[in-house]
Amino acid sequence: MDSKQYNGKKFDFRVSPQKTKTGHWKVIGFYARLADKCVTVTNKDQGGRLKFSLKPLISDETREEIKNASIKIAKILEEKYPQVIDLGLDLAVDKDEKIWLIEANFRPFRGRINSKHHRAPFGYVVWYYKRNAK
Repeated sequence: MDSKQYNGKKFDFRVSPQKTKTGHWKVIGFYARLADKCVTVTNKDQGGRLKFSLKPLISDETREEIKNASIKIAKILEEKYPQVIDLGLDLAVDKDEKIWLIEANFRPFRGRINSKHHRAPFGYVVWYYKRNAK
């Protein structure tokens, strides 16, 4: 894959789909990881940095395609692993803006405390319990 670059450096995306309180998948987080110290490594722990403004990296259409692809990936993974309700998907975009899945994380690390990252899975658990407690 010949991935897109920004200022000569590689980037990819972390997308966070989660189950909502109605049992549907929703993207609750989406940011870019930009290589910094090393031109090919985007992982923050290995010198990459986070970029929350995606406008200079991809078009609005590609952003929506990435969100839609993330929901499709989540649904496919859910078929095999029905207990999954929270994912961290690493995706890249090539020079033709084709989307590539790098990996799926079933226990995504969230360095910052942000209540919206925990609200969706908790709401899903409550919904699931009420639906099945009858």
